[in-house]
Amino acid sequence: MARLSLKERRLARKIARKAWMESGGDAELAELNARAELNKVGLPPFVIELLAAIIVKLIIEWLNRGEKEPAEWSPELAYTEDETEDDDYV
Repeated sequence: MARLSLKERRLARKIARKAWMESGGDAELAELNARAELNKVGLPPFVIELLAAIIVKLIIEWLNRGEKEPAEWSPELAYTEDETEDDDYV
């Protein structure tokens, strides 16, 4: 079974959050926007599909909770003291 790196999971959340906020809470539009953004990252197709699955789950979670502006990072994805956002280019 494939395992995503921390950088890839961060990328999924970043794309999901941006798509969600730009869609104004429209789950279908957010998913379409996120998939379009995923196609620009140049990752293998199976990784893109795994990231897309994470993004859909995040969008559904935010929709169910009524969140308009979800937190940028969940605690498990937070940067450590020796990391920066620049380190995240996949």
